Amino acid sequence: MLSCDLYSVIKHYLREINNNPDLKGQVNVCDYITRRSGFSKSGTMMILSELKKGNYIDIERGRLIKIKSLPSGF
Repeated sequence: MLSCDLYSVIKHYLREINNNPDLKGQVNVCDYITRRSGFSKSGTMMILSELKKGNYIDIERGRLIKIKSLPSGF
């Protein structure tokens, strides 16, 4: 995943969290992504915020509730 852009990395980790019920209810999405990707928290939060505003994902208290659909590009 070295040559991937930030949005592609975030999509990958959102799907990973969504597919693992243990992670889904316990991890903070932003922290999980920034720890594994090495990208900045501010960039990650900006994309997560826009996805939430666009009604693509549901996040409450930092926990992923549901992925409705993710756009192919950002």
